[in-house]
Amino acid sequence: MQFVEVVKQWINRYFSNTEIIYLLVAALVFLLLLLTIGRYLAPVLIGFVFAYVLQGIVDRLEKWKFPHLLAVIVAMLLFVGGLFALVLVILPVVWTQLQEVLNQLPILADKIEEALYDFSEDYPALLSTTLVDEVLAEFRTTLRDSGTASLTWFVKQLPNLIATVVFLLLVPIAMFFFLKDRETLKQYFERFLPKKRPIIDRIGQDVATQLGSYIRGKFLEILIVGTATYVAFILLGLKYAALLALLVGLSVIFPIIGAAVVTIPVVVVALMQFGWSTEFLWIILAYATIQALDGNLLVPLLFAEVVKLHPLAIVASVLVFGGLGGVWGLFFAIPLAIFIKAVTEAWPREEPIIAAP
Repeated sequence: MQFVEVVKQWINRYFSNTEIIYLLVAALVFLLLLLTIGRYLAPVLIGFVFAYVLQGIVDRLEKWKFPHLLAVIVAMLLFVGGLFALVLVILPVVWTQLQEVLNQLPILADKIEEALYDFSEDYPALLSTTLVDEVLAEFRTTLRDSGTASLTWFVKQLPNLIATVVFLLLVPIAMFFFLKDRETLKQYFERFLPKKRPIIDRIGQDVATQLGSYIRGKFLEILIVGTATYVAFILLGLKYAALLALLVGLSVIFPIIGAAVVTIPVVVVALMQFGWSTEFLWIILAYATIQALDGNLLVPLLFAEVVKLHPLAIVASVLVFGGLGGVWGLFFAIPLAIFIKAVTEAWPREEPIIAAP
């Protein structure tokens, strides 16, 4: 009975506030939606993210006496125009380099095969020639089977292609309505909240400030890291510099995991082009320097004042939400961690009672 009383007191202490119940229900509903139909809500969620980025432009235009609707239209035109200009400049180069990579795949496979046999001859205790033969035979079988099934695969992917086109059309539509009807949407959801809500208001203000700064900072980080990588690879003569720089820039969206995954194509391309040479070491050194500067200089400058998350909290959020939600879980890992941090900081606490001397 004493244990039951302790549990009851703990629940009354931390969960008696009506606002806490609202927060828990809202968080559970959002997490459930993200895990079950997150892929279908992706255009809305991404539209919300981009709307957050453009909200600063809309606010600035309204300060210059622009009507709200006109400010939204101008911000959308600037965004779409900038996106098209970026695509027209980068996409042809990236597409050309991607075609070159696909054309070079047979040569790349031959070089990998040669490297494996050379390694097995130099270090037979670590990798035997028999094992190399088995691995390569399995690889050729898989490649042959995938080639015969390519037409079937293409037919199956047609619905996904159509869904992608619809996805791309829905994102700007969602952006427009998030910007245009921001106050209307805010008032609508406030109807479901208690009238007196100091805790929810505090959490909302903290999350809005931190999340807005995080999203804008992340876009700036993508631009800086991608540009720095492209310049470094061009100066060092690495092939497919634009394609690799684009991958490196986008990898910062996914903390920790992104950098680890994108390192593989960078190392493979550099190794296949230069082999174990001084040029290869220079490229790896330049890439490692960019990653180190990003993690130790750029990220603290962009996010230190707004996203005060411990590195262990970032790792935990990436592992947990990535494991639960896959790619979308990784994409929203840090925003969800920001929300959890704001909730824990605003959570009502009972002040400790100090006994009189």
